Amino acid sequence: MATLRDLKRRITSVKNTETITRAMQMVAAAKFRRAQETLFKARPYSETIKKLTMEMCGSISIDDHPFLVPSEEQKSVGVLVITSDKGLCSSFNNNIILSVEKDIRGLKRKAGEISFITVGRKGYDYFFKQDVHIINKYFEEKGQTDKDVSRKIAKEVIKSFMDEKVNEIRLYYTTFKSVARHETTRQKLLPIDPGEFGTEAEPRDSIFEPNKNQILDNILPKYIESQIFKALLESHASEQAARMTAMDVATTNCREVISDLSLVYNKARQAAITTEILDIVGGAEALKK
Repeated sequence: MATLRDLKRRITSVKNTETITRAMQMVAAAKFRRAQETLFKARPYSETIKKLTMEMCGSISIDDHPFLVPSEEQKSVGVLVITSDKGLCSSFNNNIILSVEKDIRGLKRKAGEISFITVGRKGYDYFFKQDVHIINKYFEEKGQTDKDVSRKIAKEVIKSFMDEKVNEIRLYYTTFKSVARHETTRQKLLPIDPGEFGTEAEPRDSIFEPNKNQILDNILPKYIESQIFKALLESHASEQAARMTAMDVATTNCREVISDLSLVYNKARQAAITTEILDIVGGAEALKK
């Protein structure tokens, strides 16, 4: 049975943990507000680029640009997976990893090789242990914005596709819906499939100035970069929301544990005091005799 000293130490320890989780919750809340604000500002830009790309694809054929040409044989697939650099965010990273693993089982039966580009230390640490081919990894660096990272990743993804190192690029990230709701999203980046835009845009007569090839060479890479940039922002906002919620639950659990331990401590202390009183009364009665 735990002594009063042991119970007091456990209560103190849990109180210290509660202080840490409450502080982490406040930090995550501040980061979440900034991430959410940035995300809401960036979404219109991403949607506009997507709309322009959709309109362009409705006026051209797939042979007009290499980004639109599907591979006849799926020899290799590149997987771009976005996770977090830090933990303590509930099942945020596990949901992404499980989704990727589920799709990989099906891809292995069709593709000869699967290569990874990981964003976030948690995803890299997991897939590195799985002995898979990792093309490159990206971690959070001080002074580096999501825009800089998305530009680097977009260049690498496009180069790998154009050099035919991979025949297809798939993007996995977490979409932010609300503080309590985050959805795992799968998206095919390359080759661009107009049918995946969710519209039935009919081909129309368009005038391209200066010319069709130059416009496609400019807008399609920007579309790829904007989708990666949006995925990074969505993932970051979801991560902070998940961490804020996890730390709130941890703080609540700490308070419940403290309450239970305090009750046990008070009962044990009361029992100890009662035992001491009985000993004193017994000793006094013995002296009278």
